[in-house]
Amino acid sequence: KVKLSVKRNSLDKLVDITITRAAIEMHSVEAAFMLDRNEKIGFIRLSQFSRTSYEEVRKALDRLRDEGMRSVIIDLRGNGGGYVSAAQEVASLWLDGDLVYEQRSKNGYQDDKGYARTGAAVLKDMKTVVLINGSTASASEIVAGALHDHGKAALIGEKSYGKGSVQALEKLRDGSVLRVTIAKW
Repeated sequence: KVKLSVKRNSLDKLVDITITRAAIEMHSVEAAFMLDRNEKIGFIRLSQFSRTSYEEVRKALDRLRDEGMRSVIIDLRGNGGGYVSAAQEVASLWLDGDLVYEQRSKNGYQDDKGYARTGAAVLKDMKTVVLINGSTASASEIVAGALHDHGKAALIGEKSYGKGSVQALEKLRDGSVLRVTIAKW
């Protein structure tokens, strides 16, 4: 519990308020609905790539397909990225064992390729549009680029952020964290 003392303009003295700390659950899928029921177009807003992104997207897509969805718009505008493994999993919904990303380091030690899971592409024939903007970065650019490069989605919007770097987090003795760029996508 945390005790706050708050000053209100209407009162001369401080008012004490006690609040209880709790974990705040952040969801990757902010919205999922049928955008146009006649045309059977689904819409999914994905705000980040977290550990639960694949399950959230899969659940939303399954619900929309049950409602008759025949095409989908994936909104990655403002999505600054997240876990590359989550992006790889989400891309697996469209790509069947295809290359999702290639990571190259200057020294060759961090080189890596990530492929979509084989047999997970439940949307491989689904008409898909991906919305991007200048705040679409990192893992969201990987998904948008992979779907576009493999002919699975059209990209609509603005030029994305274009970061293209892989960062590792190095914990320092004082508890702070240093982000170190180790490779490029």
